[in-house]
Amino acid sequence: MKSFKYILLIFLFFSSFSTFAYLENSSNIQTPIASNVLVGDSITAAWPWQELLAKSDIANRGVSGDTSTQILQRMNGILEVKPKKAFLMFGINDFGRGADPEQVFKNYETIVEILQNAKVRVIISSTIKCSANQIYLQSQIINQKVDRLNAKLRDFSRNHGIIFVDINQKLSDSNGGLNKRYTVDGVHLNYEAYKEWAKLLSPLINEN
Repeated sequence: MKSFKYILLIFLFFSSFSTFAYLENSSNIQTPIASNVLVGDSITAAWPWQELLAKSDIANRGVSGDTSTQILQRMNGILEVKPKKAFLMFGINDFGRGADPEQVFKNYETIVEILQNAKVRVIISSTIKCSANQIYLQSQIINQKVDRLNAKLRDFSRNHGIIFVDINQKLSDSNGGLNKRYTVDGVHLNYEAYKEWAKLLSPLINEN
């Protein structure tokens, strides 16, 4: 238990530092203009989407460690890209910190409202689960929360004319968790997983 608390404290420290560094340095970075913006945490941030999708008109706005609340706080920077489409996928860090699906969903609602008010088309990817054997992440509890959030996001998307991309159908194993063949550590994705995700996003990104 002590080791778990120690790991959690380190995780929270570096998560907070990553967001602080992003906010601190964003004013010094020339913001590219892109029609497509990917919004999320380290899972989004970790991969060069322009190369994977063979398209330059993409801005990656994933920040390592970000929760839905932190993403909400940096929406101005996301809108500076002047996107036409925004692809959302986040939530796992919220649950790692004990948040409820209802809290995360409310943040999603607000983020979608901000984007739609700016005339940005929203596409939501299901929050990706962690592997079922990741005991230090309390994976069973976290994946149950992910399921509850995704059910809310699916219904919300259907009721608001938003495309919902269920990436878990591709990446999950028979136990319902993230398949080991698609992950480097039980949470973050490997190249094969990103290829599967890109197959689902590519037609949407290439739409006019």
